[in-house]
Amino acid sequence: MTLLFAILLGACGAEKPRGERNVQYRIQHAESPDTRMADLHGHLADEEVRRVIEEQRAGFNNCFRQSPDAFISGNVELTFIVRETGRVADVFVSKSSLGALPAEDCLVQTARFLEFPAPHGGKARFAFPFEWNEPARRLSEPVPVDWGYAVLASNRERFERCRSKHDFQAPFNLLIYVGRLGTVLSAGFDSGLPPGNEFPSCVVDIVKGLRFPNPGNRIVRYRSLVEHLPDDLTPMNKDID
Repeated sequence: MTLLFAILLGACGAEKPRGERNVQYRIQHAESPDTRMADLHGHLADEEVRRVIEEQRAGFNNCFRQSPDAFISGNVELTFIVRETGRVADVFVSKSSLGALPAEDCLVQTARFLEFPAPHGGKARFAFPFEWNEPARRLSEPVPVDWGYAVLASNRERFERCRSKHDFQAPFNLLIYVGRLGTVLSAGFDSGLPPGNEFPSCVVDIVKGLRFPNPGNRIVRYRSLVEHLPDDLTPMNKDID
């Protein structure tokens, strides 16, 4: 059964510096379709996981501060695979609506050095979402997937070169913030890739050089599932919020 709870860090203890944003953590023990996890039967108690994450909260907060723009907000879910010893065997971004690749990558790099108690029953896995500055969503406006799809589709060959170079063929999600004159202000990525894979950076480097429709004085949040970018939107892409 899925066990889900939230802890608001920094709610007690020393007063936070003025202007500091809160990070909210949730622990989720849930089934995953990832085949890397099929033979994992161990378990860590929520309190054990929470304690380790809280000990490193300053490092995780610093990752989010790499994206100080007021329009950046959202969730980053990290999935952990923990060895019998408690050391992290694998960690990756399994979901993200943040739209800031440096922060997403920093979270992964920070998390890979955590050491948990030895799991009960063998190797364990769990998903741990981080929520950053949820109220800031008011400063950007979501747009439908067809708003910028033509821009992505017209650059399909460049994305395919990234796929070939880094041997990655699975779908992935992009979250992009676009400002005046269609300029990309920030972009993020999720695909379940382990630390060190350079495919997300290859894709985001392309995206940052693109010019999207001009939203005027607004900042818009554009999210799209990217497969192989046919000229017409696929049914799966049309369902993206």
